[in-house]
Amino acid sequence: KDAAGRSRPLPYEHGFANLDTSRRGEDVTKELIQQPRTLRSGTGWREEVLGALPEMFYAVHRSVLAPGAELGDRTDGRFHLLNVAAGEGAVIETDDGRTHSLAFAETLTVPAAVGGYRVRAVGPDEVRIVKALVVEP
Repeated sequence: KDAAGRSRPLPYEHGFANLDTSRRGEDVTKELIQQPRTLRSGTGWREEVLGALPEMFYAVHRSVLAPGAELGDRTDGRFHLLNVAAGEGAVIETDDGRTHSLAFAETLTVPAAVGGYRVRAVGPDEVRIVKALVVEP
């Protein structure tokens, strides 16, 4: 609703105009639904690709960290969106020493200019962090 309490119009026509209705049934499973695949890994952690298709300008990754594990990452000139999807949380620390704590369900935008940063799992359980990023054209 808007400030006056009126329902806002839904731009569903735009959504329908962008649907590829030729993809149905097995085509969806074969061409769109991806199985997680490990991109890189280290002691107590792994980063998986959850979604990355040629027609998408972004990719979705998931980092799985054991309790206390730490992984290093770089923005490489592109911002990263991080969301704690499971576990107690994580501490994000940039190479220049700035830190930010994230709890379960919280999201952080890591600016493209940050460069290197580390993600450290907090709490007694495995932590899962979903990362969205713009990929190279």
